[in-house]
Amino acid sequence: MNQKVWYYLTDEEGKAYQGVGADTVSISSEADVVDFRDAVYQENKAGLSGVSAVSLKVYSSREDITDSTKGPLVFDVSLKGMGKGRTTALYVVVPKKTCFVFDIR
Repeated sequence: MNQKVWYYLTDEEGKAYQGVGADTVSISSEADVVDFRDAVYQENKAGLSGVSAVSLKVYSSREDITDSTKGPLVFDVSLKGMGKGRTTALYVVVPKKTCFVFDIR
């Protein structure tokens, strides 16, 4: 059986990523954070060029993103009961893209 999980894509400060609002993905009712993260990545990969699925971090609230005493959800945590609506949506943080300059002199 599948469940619909609400989420927001945000930047590292908790602000909407590229103006994206709330959305949902449908995942197994037995899914964990990794399954959810991968589903969100697949749903949004066109807008996430240069970002890998493993670099996305999932938080249970916007406040947790900037609270230094909190961290992202552990990857093997079950999502049962999480993200059932917009007011309880999960927050998926997209990291800043890093450019690497190589000096090959």
